[in-house]
Amino acid sequence: IWPRVEQFAPELILVSAGFDAHWQDPLAYAGLSLTGYAQIARLLVEMAESLTDGRILFVLEGGYYHEALAHGVINTFYALLGRDEIVDPLGASPENETDIVQLLSRLRRLHLI
Repeated sequence: IWPRVEQFAPELILVSAGFDAHWQDPLAYAGLSLTGYAQIARLLVEMAESLTDGRILFVLEGGYYHEALAHGVINTFYALLGRDEIVDPLGASPENETDIVQLLSRLRRLHLI
């Protein structure tokens, strides 16, 4: 998404930080780990530093598995502070990961990336 965001040239990046995609969340099982959330937060902070002079705002939206929510917020703060730490006591989902290479290729074609 970086090329599209760069093309848009935002003055501020707003992030709806919902942690309900965590693999242990009871409402919206999507298989994401706390490490995955941390990597996304770091990428967004890096994008903000590069494109908006660091102007970024995270707004907490959800997450119903309290332990994942708490650690996800901590990891977001670490990203904002430029710390390399990632707290992920819950680990990865025990389910097999889906190979998304074909899906990503299709999305790139659809969105002309």
